[in-house]
Amino acid sequence: MRIFIDTVGNGQFWARLEDSKIYHLRSRQPLLDAARQALEDGHDPSEIIEMWQEGASTWALRSTIGQAAKLTVVESGRPGTPRFQKWRAFTLDRK
Repeated sequence: MRIFIDTVGNGQFWARLEDSKIYHLRSRQPLLDAARQALEDGHDPSEIIEMWQEGASTWALRSTIGQAAKLTVVESGRPGTPRFQKWRAFTLDRK
């Protein structure tokens, strides 16, 4: 599976998944968010997902859907130095 990204600005990207079903995601971490969407839609976690810049001749990032879906990107203590961290779904505390 391939996703193609375009820069929106301010660290945001539009991601279009190459699949029988087309998704348009606006994200700061398009590969990871696309992998979670693909899992939700029943794709095999061991399937390879690649992120491509439009017009590029090779992929920018590559992973299995299952591994990418488990991660998020956070800024470390130093500006401009992001790192991967385990992803947790956002939940609202509705007491």
